[in-house]
Formats: sequence, structure tokens, C-alpha cells
Amino acid sequence: MKVELDKDVEVEGIDTPEEPEERLDWDDNDPNLVATFSQTEKGRVELKRIENEIKDTFDREWDAQEARREQIAKDHKTFIGMLSKKTYPFENCANVNVPIAYENIIRLGFRIVGELFGDWTNVVGTLPVGPDDQEAADLLSTHSNWQMTEQIQDFPAQMEKAVFQFLLPGDVTCHSYRDPDNKINRHEILSGDEFLVPNNITSSQPDYSDSPFICRIYHFTDAQLYAKKLLWEGVTEILEKDKDGEDDSLDFPLKEAHADSHSVTKPDKPTFNQHKILYWVGYMQMPGYERPRFVQGYLHYESGKLLQLSIHEHAESSEIERFERQTQELKAYRAQIDQYTQLVNSVTDSETGMMADEAVPSTVKMEYSMVGSQLPPAPVAPAWLNDSDDPEEGPAPIEKKPVHQFTHGVLIEPVEGTLGYGFGRLVADLNVAANVLIDQYIDAATVNNTSEIVVTSDVKFKKPFRSRPGAMHTVSSISANDLQRSIMVLPKGAANPQMRELVDTLVRWGQSAPQSPDILSGAPGKSGETFRGIATRSEHATKQLSVIARKFARFVARIYRQNARLNANFMEEQEFFNVNNHRLGMMQQRSIGRALYKRPYSVFFRSDLTFSSQSEKVQKADEIVQMALQIPVLAQNPQFVQRAVVKALEARGEHEMADLVKVTPPAPAMPLPGQGVPQ
Repeated sequence: MKVELDKDVEVEGIDTPEEPEERLDWDDNDPNLVATFSQTEKGRVELKRIENEIKDTFDREWDAQEARREQIAKDHKTFIGMLSKKTYPFENCANVNVPIAYENIIRLGFRIVGELFGDWTNVVGTLPVGPDDQEAADLLSTHSNWQMTEQIQDFPAQMEKAVFQFLLPGDVTCHSYRDPDNKINRHEILSGDEFLVPNNITSSQPDYSDSPFICRIYHFTDAQLYAKKLLWEGVTEILEKDKDGEDDSLDFPLKEAHADSHSVTKPDKPTFNQHKILYWVGYMQMPGYERPRFVQGYLHYESGKLLQLSIHEHAESSEIERFERQTQELKAYRAQIDQYTQLVNSVTDSETGMMADEAVPSTVKMEYSMVGSQLPPAPVAPAWLNDSDDPEEGPAPIEKKPVHQFTHGVLIEPVEGTLGYGFGRLVADLNVAANVLIDQYIDAATVNNTSEIVVTSDVKFKKPFRSRPGAMHTVSSISANDLQRSIMVLPKGAANPQMRELVDTLVRWGQSAPQSPDILSGAPGKSGETFRGIATRSEHATKQLSVIARKFARFVARIYRQNARLNANFMEEQEFFNVNNHRLGMMQQRSIGRALYKRPYSVFFRSDLTFSSQSEKVQKADEIVQMALQIPVLAQNPQFVQRAVVKALEARGEHEMADLVKVTPPAPAMPLPGQGVPQ
């Protein structure tokens, strides 16, 4: 008879076997762990924990930085000259913005853009890694400049946006990633409403590598979300459930400021569905690991559901090469050990048999034993192998490191926190103060242009009084003499000129604080100022501006390195691109592959960031040419002369002519002993 016991009933003397704990198996290389975790109960529990941690952390940090985002939005409104409407009794009076913030930030920004990106076809060059690497470096330079303008067509606009983010709030972030739909690299500048990083830790890393998380906020339409259907989980359920959608595109201070500047108001009902998607990158405790892993995930904010989750770590090419090299070394070593063991066993077996044979003379046995003792030494184990006797030991596993896709630039480094400071906060306050003063001055002048009249009660007009040019007004019941005594005009004071003086003072402060004197915009010199005095003031101003430009240039250089990293991973083995060859006077097709981008990649900017005028650059280049022609030692060096002429032509903007003389002449022959230096 079969007896069935209830699982909840404990029977004395019978050991009920424990159910094995459910195991969660997953792979580091899985493109979407959401699908894997959703298959088991334990996986669904872990998935819910990760979803709650992402959403709770985001909400907490987002609320903590609300005041900062609102302040940036106010500064932006001041920058573009958005003024509040005047109220009674001045609602129709002139409303003027003193463009302190706009003038100074635009002056600095356009100077930096013009100096750094004056020639988009030749912004950067690539440094060679050795004396025989110049040709490869030139190819990388040509492709980098072509790619950032022709293939990634929004990159120039993104960099102009970055300049003003760098100057106004003083903090700029770029997200570099591969666009899987268009198969191109993307570099997008993010505003404070599109990006979140914890500001309660102190960090100066240019890639946020020491930040616990980074979060970008997307706003996807239904069509954009549907395009991810094959890559993400749960897209169909979200689209079916949220048919009405939630248009929160204007629920951000900076977005509202932009909308107000274009007279866009938020509709009562959403015009189209928008889904807030959090792109989360950071450390997360994953099942089966003691240490946190670096992950990336896309979370649908309204539903709180993860759409995609994966490990965001990669192995560098040098680490992969190390593992492959050590694997081959271990394979060769073990093959040598096998051969050596066979040799030793063969000699040992022969020696044992001979020694046991009594018919073999003792002298022969002695000679044979001497031969056995002269075996070659055993193979030497690789230095990295700790225990050569352990057949299971192999090379250390390939170490994976976090993938850092974000680039961070700061104008003024913060003493505490991560986010920097900019000129916008300071000049915006000066701008607001100047606007208040000029408004008071205009309102006082407006009031002074009107008259207020007090009359006695016995003054009566036959018709209702209306002031208009050439009007005749008849007064009854009062004589002409009494009329003059019965009407009094109230005196009003003129607008205070000290207000205008204060505005001028604020304008000067607005120029001196961000180091943006009007001479940078070509303002004339002061009365009686000499040309040398103007040139000296301009030189001092540009030196200060060079410091700002170099900080921004370092930020841009890191974006170019991010682009090289993307090329090394996603570019085809061979790709073709067309560039204009000035020497041939036609378009030329070039080819490049991702293998070339796996080498060390470092760029330099063609601009020297001195903000010199073209006439100054031409003068300096001509002086070098004269030096090359007048000094005999330099005149006998054709490489120096050729280089000086090329620089002189490039200073004049004649790049086509410079390409014609860029062929390096042969080095001068060294004089034989006793011949001396030719005169």
C-alpha cells in the first residue's frame, strides 16, 4: 500500500528531504538578461529588486537636484532675454533686457568655436606611435576629420551646443555610443534635464568612472519604442496598456524655458504619446557574485519595468592578446613536457632492462648509465605559471573593465561634488540687477512724460474731457481768472541718471567677471590709446581666453578618443570613404579598418589656441621664412626651408598650395671627414 504524506505534516522518525534551492544560471555575454531572469521565480525576484533600486535611487537623486535645474532654467531665460510681463500701471511700458549675459557668453563662445573649429576639414591630427608610423597617423587624421563632419553630420552642432553648456552652467556631458539603427557613432551633448549623476560625492574623473551610477533620460514616442521591440522585452505590453500615453516632455525646468522662449504652451491633452525611458549605467549587485558588477539597463519609468539589462564590461585588446599568448605558451610548454617525459621514460626503461641483463658486461652498463645521466634539462615553465605540476592551471581569466561612454567637462572645478560652475550663474545675476535698474529708469521717464492735474470741484466741462491734439474745451460756471487758480499740474521728477550709471557699472562687471572685454569683439581703443596699447590689451584678453579654450579642448579630445574606441569595436574590417585631395584636384577614395583604431590613439588640435589674428599668424610665419633664408646653417637644411614655406602658406589659408610643397626633400649629404662645412 502506497502512503502519501502531506508536505506540511511532520512525522516523527521520518526525515523529509529538503527541496534543492532554485539555481539562477545566466551568462555575462547575454545581450538581455531580462528575458533570462523572467524564466524562473528567483530570476523574477532579482529583476524586481533591480527595478526598485534603479527607480528609487533615481527619484531620490532627481528630487535632490531640483533646485539646481530650476536655477539653470532661470539663468537660461535671462541669457536669451526672456522678461516677465509688466503689471499695472506699467503693463504697456517699454520692457528692455540689458544683454549682459548674452553679449559676454556669445563673445566667448563664438571665439572658442572659431579658433578650435575654424576649419572643420582639418580640426585634429593623430600622433604617430613611432618613427615609421607617420603614414598610418596621417590616415587616421584624415578619417577622423572626415567622419566627424561627413558621417556624423550633427557633430559640429553638438560641439557648438557643448561650448555654451561649458560656459553657462559650467558643466557639460557628452554621451558617446553606437547607433544600431543607422550604424554610425553618435556623440550627444546632454542638458541638466536629460542627465543625472550623483552630486553628493567629490569627483574629478573626466569619464565619471568613480561615480556609482550615471543616468540618461530619454523621451520615446510610440514609434521609437516600437523600433526596439526585437531588442527589448515587454514593449508590446507597454504599448497596449499605455495607449493614452503620458506627455511629460515639458515637466522639466529647462525644457519649459525652451518652450516659453518659442511661445509653446503645454497642451491640455498630450498631442502624442511619450514614454520616459531611463538609461541606467552603474554598479549593481548581481546574483552569483560577491562584488558588484557594472551593468546597463533601460527602464520604462511609468511602469517601472526593465526593458533591457546586460553586463556593461569589456576586455581590452591588450588583455585578450595576453590571454591568447599565454594559452599558446602553456600549450607549447605542456607539449615539451610530454616529449621530455617520453624521452626520460624511454631511457629509464632501456637502462633498467640492461642493468637486469647479466649477459651485458659491467663496463657497458657503466657507459650506458653515464649516457642516461646526460639527459637534456627539463623544459622551463612560463614565468606567469604558479604551479607547473597542476594540470588544471591555466592563464588568468580575461579581466573585463567597465565601459565608460560618458565624457565630462567642467569650466570651474567644484571644491565639493561632481558638477562644476560656470559664468552663467554670475552674469545672470548681474543681468537681472541691470534689468531692474533700467526698468525703473524707463518707468520713471514714462511717468514724467505724462501729467496729472488737480482741479477744484467747481470746474465743470460742458462735454466729457478728452485730451487730444487741437481740442477746444469749454468750461462753465467759472471765470478765466478763477480757472487758472482752480487747476494745478502736479510736479514730477525726472528719471534718476544714477540708475543709468549703475547699469553701466554692471555692464563693466559683466565683462570683467568672465574675462570678456569688449576688445574681443573688435571694439575701438580708448581715446588717445596707441596701437601698441590696443594690441597689448587684446593679447592679455586672449591669453585669459586661451586657458578656457584649452580646458574645453581637452574635453573635445576625449570625445575623439571615445570615437576611436567605438571604431575599434564596431567598424568593419575595411571601409571606404571619399576625401578631397588638393594635390590631385579631385575626390580620392581611401580605405581604413577597425584594426588601425586598436592602436594607441592620441590627437592634437591644429589650432594653437592663441587666438591670434590672421595678419599676426602671417607675420610670424614670414619671419621664420626670412630666418631660414638669411641664416646659412638653416638655408642649407632643405627640410627646414620646406617646412617654413608650408607654414607660411597655411597661415594665409592656401592649403592647396601647401599640399604641393609638402613632399619632404632629401636630407643634405653629410660632409666627408676633412671636407668641412660647405660655404
